[in-house]
Amino acid sequence: MDCTKSTVSGQQKIAFFTLIRVFLFMVSAILLTFVYYNPVKASVTSGIYGSGSSYYGSPMAITKAPNGDMYCAFAVQGSVKGGSGTIDYKIYKYVPSTNIWTSIVNLNSKIELNQDSNYYDGISMLIDSSGILNIAVVENGTVFNTDNGLYCKYNKELCFGKYNINSGTWDGSFSAIETQALSDGSLSVTHYQYEYAKMQINASGDITLAYIKRNSNNSSDSYIVAKSGTNSNSTWSQVKELPLNLSSGESASIKYFVSDASGKFSIIYTITRSNGNDVYALAYPYDNPTQILEGSTKGCGYDIYGAVTNSAGNIYLAYTDSLNGGNGIVSNTGDDGAWVTSPIEAKDILSCNCGDLGDLVIDANDNMYFISEVYDPDSWQINGLYFYGMKAGSSKWTKGKMDIDSLNYLKDAANQYSVTIYPIIPQTDKLMVHYFDNTSLSYGFITGDVNDFFPSSSSNVATVTSDSYTVSAGGTADESITNVPYGTTKADFIAALTKGESHESFDEASLHDPVVSGDKLVVTAEDGTTKVTYTVTVNPKPIAANASNNTISLDGDSIAAGGTVIITAGGDRQEEAGSVVGDERYIPSTWTSTESGKSGNFELSDDIYTSSYQSDTPGSYTITANYKKQKWNGSAWEDIAGAVDSKDVTLTVSEVTVTIGTDDLPPAGTVGVPYTQYTFTAAGGTGNKTYIVTAGNLPAGLNLSEDGVLSGTPTEAGTKTFTVTVNDDGVCEPSDSYEFTITVSPAKSTVAIVTSTSYTVSAGDTGDETITNVPNGTTKAEFIAAIAKGESHESFDEALLHDTIVSGDKLVVMAEDGTTKVTYTITVNPAPTAANASNNTVDLSTSSITAGGTITITASGDRQEVAGSIVGDERYIPNTWTSTELGKGGSFSFNGTSYNANYVTGTVGSYTIIVTYKKQSWNGSSWVDSLGISDSKNITLTVSGVTVTIGIDDLPPAGTVGVPYTQYTFTAAGGTGNKTYIVTAGNLPAGLNLSEDGVLSGTPTEAGTKTFTVTVNDDGVCEPSDSYEFTITVSPAKSTVAIVTSTSYTVSAGDTGDETITNVPNGTTKAEFIAAIAKGESHESFDEALLHDTVVSGDKLVVTAEDGTTKVTYTVTVNAIVPPDPTPVETTGSVVDDSGKPVQGIKAQVTTETDGTKTVAVKSQDAIVLRTPDGTVSPLADISGLSFSTTGNTNVTLSSDGTIKVKDLANGTQS
Repeated sequence: MDCTKSTVSGQQKIAFFTLIRVFLFMVSAILLTFVYYNPVKASVTSGIYGSGSSYYGSPMAITKAPNGDMYCAFAVQGSVKGGSGTIDYKIYKYVPSTNIWTSIVNLNSKIELNQDSNYYDGISMLIDSSGILNIAVVENGTVFNTDNGLYCKYNKELCFGKYNINSGTWDGSFSAIETQALSDGSLSVTHYQYEYAKMQINASGDITLAYIKRNSNNSSDSYIVAKSGTNSNSTWSQVKELPLNLSSGESASIKYFVSDASGKFSIIYTITRSNGNDVYALAYPYDNPTQILEGSTKGCGYDIYGAVTNSAGNIYLAYTDSLNGGNGIVSNTGDDGAWVTSPIEAKDILSCNCGDLGDLVIDANDNMYFISEVYDPDSWQINGLYFYGMKAGSSKWTKGKMDIDSLNYLKDAANQYSVTIYPIIPQTDKLMVHYFDNTSLSYGFITGDVNDFFPSSSSNVATVTSDSYTVSAGGTADESITNVPYGTTKADFIAALTKGESHESFDEASLHDPVVSGDKLVVTAEDGTTKVTYTVTVNPKPIAANASNNTISLDGDSIAAGGTVIITAGGDRQEEAGSVVGDERYIPSTWTSTESGKSGNFELSDDIYTSSYQSDTPGSYTITANYKKQKWNGSAWEDIAGAVDSKDVTLTVSEVTVTIGTDDLPPAGTVGVPYTQYTFTAAGGTGNKTYIVTAGNLPAGLNLSEDGVLSGTPTEAGTKTFTVTVNDDGVCEPSDSYEFTITVSPAKSTVAIVTSTSYTVSAGDTGDETITNVPNGTTKAEFIAAIAKGESHESFDEALLHDTIVSGDKLVVMAEDGTTKVTYTITVNPAPTAANASNNTVDLSTSSITAGGTITITASGDRQEVAGSIVGDERYIPNTWTSTELGKGGSFSFNGTSYNANYVTGTVGSYTIIVTYKKQSWNGSSWVDSLGISDSKNITLTVSGVTVTIGIDDLPPAGTVGVPYTQYTFTAAGGTGNKTYIVTAGNLPAGLNLSEDGVLSGTPTEAGTKTFTVTVNDDGVCEPSDSYEFTITVSPAKSTVAIVTSTSYTVSAGDTGDETITNVPNGTTKAEFIAAIAKGESHESFDEALLHDTVVSGDKLVVTAEDGTTKVTYTVTVNAIVPPDPTPVETTGSVVDDSGKPVQGIKAQVTTETDGTKTVAVKSQDAIVLRTPDGTVSPLADISGLSFSTTGNTNVTLSSDGTIKVKDLANGTQS
C-alpha cells in the first residue's frame, strides 16, 4: 500500500551492493546515433548514444529475442491522483549488430488508462520466435484513505497483452489475469500486491507467468503464483499458488524464470531474512522448492545476478554474497539434475543492477562471461571492474584485465551509485558492456574482442606471501607488506618472501638497504604484463625508557599524626601500549618509608599509579618509590631482569590539634522562615567531633546538634550572641571555642491579592488568578481605579496592560516580602452584536398549489439561533403570519432548527402572505422583546383549480394471437381522489380485459385491429372526467415448423431439435446438397455456416422456423469414398508451413493404399522435435518412421516451430 499526499541491519549492505543505480535517460528520437566513438586500449572501443535530461531512465523490463535483438520498456513518470507515478511505458528495440535503438510503441496507446486514478506499476516482457512481444503489466487503482486523508494506490489488475513486432500492431486486447477492487476507506480489507512478474514460453507458444502475490497489510501472507495461458494466451488458468510462510520482516522476490533441457520451467527466487538471504529453485509443477543457497544460517547475503542455459539445457546462475563479498556459479549439473555450487572469487562481488538480462551471458559456443567488481569490504568502495570468463568444456574461470580505462570509469561511477551495467554478446568472439550513467545523464557502451578483455594464456599470478611479515591479498595491482622489523636488510627482506608461482620476477630497484617505509617491490607475472606493486611499511625504531623521567609526589607534604596521604608515582612511558619490538618503559611497583613498618604496592587506576599511606607518629620521613623497567616483545610487556630505579620524597607528620572554623559565619534569619541550614566545622584532630553551646543563647526556634548542624525556624526577632565549643575524642589537647552572633529580622507580609466591586476577581490562592467581566472599552486608568489592594504595601506592575484594556492583559501584584507575586489575567467582555432586519427571510414549500392543498411557510429571523452571551446582543424571531385569502393566518412553531407554519388553501386565486418578526435583546440571563420594534416580509402564493387528464404518452402495445398480452396500465394526472377506468365506446380485442384500476391484460384469441375509448373518473373532483380513444392490433400466430425433406437423401423425422441427413454421396458440393433439400414451409431459413464447400461427414445444417426461435439441427453423414484402383500410388511433394511456403530440407511422400487410405511419410535433413500437449519437447531421430492416414485430399503442413499438422485424420481428429 502506497499513501502519498497525492515506499534495512545486515540488510543495509545488501541494499548497498544491490546498487539500484538509477540511470536517467530517454530515447528522444526514434533512432539514436553515437555522439562520439572513443578508442580505449588495444581494440576496445567505447561510445555514448546520447546524454541530457531527455532520457527516460533505466528500463523497467528487458527481453532478448533469439536473434539477439533486445526490447526495453522505459517508465514515463507523471502526476497522478495523490502524487506522481508511472503513466505510460515506452518500448524500444535495440539491435546489437548495428548498435541502433528504435522506438516501437507506447503501452497506453492500447490500454488507455486515465493516467490519474488509474496508472501503471510493474511490467514484464518476453518476445517469442515468431515476433510476438508478450507483455504482463500491473495496473494501479487509487482509493481515499479516510484515516489520514491521503490518496493511496493499490494493485487493481494484473493483465496480459501481445504486440506483433513484425506488423507493428497489437494482437487483440489485454486480458485480466488477476483483478481486485477497493473503495474509499477500505484499505484495511485484505488485498494483494502483484510483484516480480517473470514469463516463460513453451514450444506450443503457451505463456507461463510467475509472480509474487503479497498481502499489502501483512507481508507474511505471501505466495508464489504460476498461471498458464492457452488459446493464444487469451485464457489463463492457475497452475499453482504456493504459500511462502514468511516470518515477520521477511520478504521474497523472483529473480529469474528459466527452462532446462527437457523444457521444464523453474522459478528462481530469494527470501530475505534477518541474518541473510536464502535462494530457492521451484520447478514445475511448483510443489516443492529446493534450497540451492543457504545464507540465513551463515550470515551470507546471497543474491542472483544472472541466469543462462547452455546448449545441453543446463541452467547456470551467477551469485554473489553481498554481506561478505565473493561470487560463484550454482548450476543443475549434479547427479539427476541436482544443484551444485562452484565458488569463484572470495572477495569480488556481482552488484551491477542489470535488470532481467543479468550479469551472466553465454555465446553460441557455450562460452560464458560475467561482469564482476573488486570491492573493499571496509570502505565499501569498488576498486576495479572486469570480466570473468569460462571457455566451453572448461571448469576454470579466468579473470579478465583490470587496466581497461573505460571499465575503470564505470567503476568510479558505480562508487557514486550512478551507473547500471549489463554485458551482451553482439557477435561471436565479441563482448559489449551497456551502461546508464546518472552522473552525466548518458547512455553508452564499451566493446571489443574477447581477447581484449582477458590476458594471454600465460599465468597472470603476481603475488607473494611471508611467514615473517604481513602481506595483503586484496587481489588488486596495489598491495602492501607491513610489520617489517626496523633495520631489516634488503637481502633479509627478500629472503623472507615466497613467490606465488615460481616464474614470477622481482623488481627490487625501489628497495633501500636496509629497507625503509615507502619502499616498493614490483612483482611481475609469467605473462609479462600483470604486475602487483607491494608497498613496504617498516616498524619504527624501538624507543628507550629514561629513568630521569620517573616521578613521585604526595597530595600533601605535611599531615597530622593519624592522617592519610596519597602517593602518586609516574614511570617514564608507562602509558605506552607497545607497538615496536624492543620499546621500553618504567612502571611504579612498590614503596617504602623510613617510618617503621610503613610500605606498600602501587595500583593502576585511570592510567595513574597510586597508593595510600597512613602515618602514626609525628616526625620527618623519607618515602621511596621503586620502578621496574619493561620491554615490548611483540605481543606483551616483559620485565628486564635487574633493571630498576627509585625516587624519594619527604613527608612531615605533626602533632594533632583541633581548631574551630570561623571563615564562614552563620547567616542571619527571618521570623517564620526556615533557617538556612548551617554546619559548624573544625580542623585537626583524629576522632569524632561534637559541638555544644557553652555561653549565651541561640535565637529562639534554632537548635544545635552534636555534629554541628544549626537548624530550625526563628520565632522571635532580635540579635543573639553565643559561644560554640568543639571537642575531639581522639585528642588530648584542649578543645576550641568561638563566639558567634545571629540577627533575626521580623517576618514580612506575603499577601498579594486584589478585589473589585465592578469586576469578577478569582480567589484561588495561586500565583495565577483572573479578573473577568470587564466591560468592553475600559481604559487602564478606569480599570486600576476599580481595583482594591489586599494590603496597602502591595505594589502593581502595569507594564502588561494596554491603555484600553483587552483580553489577555496581565496585572502583576507584588507582596511586601518582595518575592510573593500573583499574576491576574484579564478577560474583557466582547461588544454586543446588533440584529439586521434585511436578513429576515420567508419561503414557501411551493409557490403554486391546487385548491385544498397545504403548503408550509418557513420563516427565518436574523441571528434567531443565537443563544445569547453578551448583554445587549440582538436577534429577530418569526412571530405571526396572515394572508389576503379571507380567514387565513396564524403563528409559527419552532422545531429546534426552523420556524414553520402550515397553510391550508381554500379558494382559487393569487394571495399575499405577510410574516411579522419580533426583535429581542439579551439582558444577561434571557431574551426580552424590544417593545415597538418589529419587521415584516411578504411572499405570493397562487391557488389553482383541480383537473384530471388521462395519460397518452405511452400507448398500449400490439398483441399476437395465443401469446399472453404484455400487461399495460392506463394512467391519469391530476385529481385528489381514487381513480377508476372503464371502456365507454368501441370494443377491446377478443381475450383482453380492463380492470377498474386501469390494468389491461389477457391472451388475444382473434387477429385484427380494435378501436375503443377509455374514460377515467376521480371521486375527489367535481370537474368532468377525461377520455381518450386507443387502437390495438393483434397479429396472427407464427409457425413453429422447422423441418426439411429430400428425395435424394435420407432425412430423419424424430420431431426433436437434433435430426440427421444421411446417404449423401461422397464429393457432393454445398450447392448440390442445398438444392436437394426441400423446406417444410416456405418461411423457414437455413444456416449453412457449418457446411464445407464439399460436404463431409459431421457437417451441420441449422433450420429456423418462422417464429425465429424454433430450430432443428441436421447432422450430415457422407457415404465413404469409392475404393481406388487396388494398385498403390505414390506421390512425392514438398511440405509447406502455415503461410503456404515450402519448408526447405523437408519432403513429404503420399501413398494411396489399396484400401483407399492415404499414408504420409515426412523426411527431413535437420532434427525435428515432437511436442506433446503438456508442452514437453522431445527430439525425433528419424521422422520417416512417423506417418498419418487421411480420408480426404488435404495438405500435410509443417509449422515454423516444427509442428506437423494433418487435417481430417481417419479417426476424425485433427492435429
